[in-house]
Amino acid sequence: MVRMKQYSMVIGFIGQLHSLGIEDDRVLLSISLNCFCRSKRVDLGLSFLGRILKLGFEINVVTWNTLVDGLLINGIIDQALRLLDDLRRNRPEPDETTYATTVKGLCRAGNTRLAIELLTEWEERSCKLDTFTYGIIIDSLCQMELIREALRLHESMSSQGIKPDVITYTSLIHGLCNIGQMEDALVLLKKMTSVGIQPNVCTYN
Repeated sequence: MVRMKQYSMVIGFIGQLHSLGIEDDRVLLSISLNCFCRSKRVDLGLSFLGRILKLGFEINVVTWNTLVDGLLINGIIDQALRLLDDLRRNRPEPDETTYATTVKGLCRAGNTRLAIELLTEWEERSCKLDTFTYGIIIDSLCQMELIREALRLHESMSSQGIKPDVITYTSLIHGLCNIGQMEDALVLLKKMTSVGIQPNVCTYN
């Protein structure tokens, strides 16, 4: 039901479990936290975080990621970044999803510049970054028609040993086409195929 985004139904079902005398455990509390965050009730999600801590359950990185995402969805950027900083200083250690979730939320809110600043900081600290994280920012830059910056970031990720995928190349190709640089788009298309990455339907659209 969570995957189908039936969050209210899930919350109601968990409430019925309580009425049957089934006590909360870490899994049920984490599911409740996730549903409230996804329902844009991050305030209630944070109350479940307090309950998890009070009961002495371990909080894993998935739960932290859910909270960061929930805060960003609700536009509470400062608190999301503070939570991310707390996570970095303590345990568990942020993972690739943590960083991707953060830049996605920032770019979605129009804070692509801040996302780039954080990415640079993470690179300097040798954090766990992946293609998806870079791709989100590259796509946002391309939509803003900041193609030079997008291409520089593309080069940066390659220098970090992170290989661009078809989605990243497609964003860049579309970005170049949108500003009329068709020849450069074709050069990039040839480069993509030369490294063994095949175009998909979106690439040709």
